[in-house]
Amino acid sequence: MKMFNKKRRDKNEDYRNHSERATATSTVAAQKPKPKATQSSTTPNVRSSAGVRPTSSSVTASTSAPVKGQNRVNQRRATQTAAKNSVAIEREMADLNKQYQTLRGELKVQLVQDRKHEKQQYETLVAEQLNLEQQLKDAKVTLSKQDKVVNTNDSERQGMVKTINAAQKRYDDAKKALAKSDQTIKSLEKKITQSEQSLADLKQNEADMRKAIQGEQDLKKLFVLMKQQEKQAQDLYQKSDAINSELVKLQKREQTETRERSRKEHAITSAEKDLHTAQDALVAYDRKKKSAQDEQERSLNLINQKINRLQHDYDQNATIVKGLQQKIESIDAKLKSDYGTTHLVSPVEFDQSAKYF
Repeated sequence: MKMFNKKRRDKNEDYRNHSERATATSTVAAQKPKPKATQSSTTPNVRSSAGVRPTSSSVTASTSAPVKGQNRVNQRRATQTAAKNSVAIEREMADLNKQYQTLRGELKVQLVQDRKHEKQQYETLVAEQLNLEQQLKDAKVTLSKQDKVVNTNDSERQGMVKTINAAQKRYDDAKKALAKSDQTIKSLEKKITQSEQSLADLKQNEADMRKAIQGEQDLKKLFVLMKQQEKQAQDLYQKSDAINSELVKLQKREQTETRERSRKEHAITSAEKDLHTAQDALVAYDRKKKSAQDEQERSLNLINQKINRLQHDYDQNATIVKGLQQKIESIDAKLKSDYGTTHLVSPVEFDQSAKYF
């Protein structure tokens, strides 16, 4: 509009300058010195015809009439030129005004289209922002659950440790019992050996006594010897019976301890097997837990990376949304200030009291 007003002022100044030049031309023409009278072939010689020189008044009257007529012609031409220039200026002003209105309409259409495009981008990003916000919340919930996956099952490992300790105690007790049985059996074997040696000594004494009796030729000495050895033989038989009885008991006890030792060896084997099984279970559990912890750590890293990426995208989208919102507000302000509406066509308001066809 300012450009249009400036061009209009320029045209008005051109019109005034042209009018001033036309007026100045008319004034100069009016003030030009009167031309001298010249004798022509068509004008009769006054001196020859009348015999006298014409006066100055008659010369002035004859030259002023053509000058005034020329001035009126120049003024008429200047007026016509000014009128033509005014029409041309008005026509150009009308064309400029039409172009201005066309450009103004195109600008409005462009602004509305820009607003529509920015609004669509804004709505798309807002929807994406809500989706990112939900994904971010879900990822944080998953992260909080992952922290408790492995650490909440320590009671299971404690039960395994108790099982191992119990199996270890049974194994140690069985080994102690076996060692005690071995000591008992060794003691019994030693006693049996001693008893057997005592029996062997008694048998040797008996053989020696028999040999002495058989070797004696004198009946009197033989009778005395038999009397002496009778008591020894009785003591020998009593000791032999006692040793034999003790030997039988020792042998039976040895057999019992040997069977008990076999049972204790089986108990040791069973306890050792249970101990190894419990230890293997604990090792497998620790290995599984370590694998689960490693997997959890990888999952936590991935979740944290996802959270960081979502947070970055969320913040970036928030910045873009804020910029689009400011741009839409700026376009709305321009549309309202220049066109009084934010729509391509202003809403139609109907008068309820009027009738429409």
